[in-house]
Amino acid sequence: MKIQRTHDKLYLDEYYKANPKEYFKFVCNEMKKDFGGGLETKKILDIGCATGEFLYYLKSQIPNANLYGIDVMKELLEKVTPGITTYWADISDETTLPEERFDICTIMGVLSIFDHHEKILDNILKLFAEKKCLYLFGFFNPYDYDVFVKARNAKKHEVDGEDVLEAGWNYLSKLSLIKYCDSRNLKCEFTPFKVNFDIPRHEDDPLRSWTIGCGEDVIVVNGLQQILSFYLCKIYN
Repeated sequence: MKIQRTHDKLYLDEYYKANPKEYFKFVCNEMKKDFGGGLETKKILDIGCATGEFLYYLKSQIPNANLYGIDVMKELLEKVTPGITTYWADISDETTLPEERFDICTIMGVLSIFDHHEKILDNILKLFAEKKCLYLFGFFNPYDYDVFVKARNAKKHEVDGEDVLEAGWNYLSKLSLIKYCDSRNLKCEFTPFKVNFDIPRHEDDPLRSWTIGCGEDVIVVNGLQQILSFYLCKIYN
């Protein structure tokens, strides 16, 4: 049985440039708090950039920023806005990574694809110059358990005639990230992302998360029966 990620093809048919996601604004605001106008001079790389929606938003907020993106799906990179430098690369394979070095890296909802977070984070650290600042956004377990999740569509679970499990919903604990940073002599800070807005359910794609409730009682769930707690984890030295 093969494990792979195919769900990201949904981005080929989506267009968030006119209506940026709320967590794009959240992460960008945190970056502005940390660097202010200094972001104009930084080389910023988005890892797993897909079609470049977050980079497009950054460009609208930081017009003169030096923006870069990498992704493993070439068909997604073809849709990135002109003027943003992109590289084809697999963050799990250091031999594919660009030689360029960056001041700031972002990785949004991507770490949960991989079973070995240490390897992925080590590869990301190789992309920095001496000073490191990584903005890692995703869902993390506030309890001290790492949860590894694979999914299979009971209606259709073959790709090219091979049985496939879909990756992408691992629930890494905050503690594991803290321990990783301690072992690399790095600092680690978590900022919760409060979802206080409605996310509709995609009836044709229950893997995508949606909200239940309203106000302070909102919870985010998905069709894998997960309740999701979102954080921005800032890792730096």
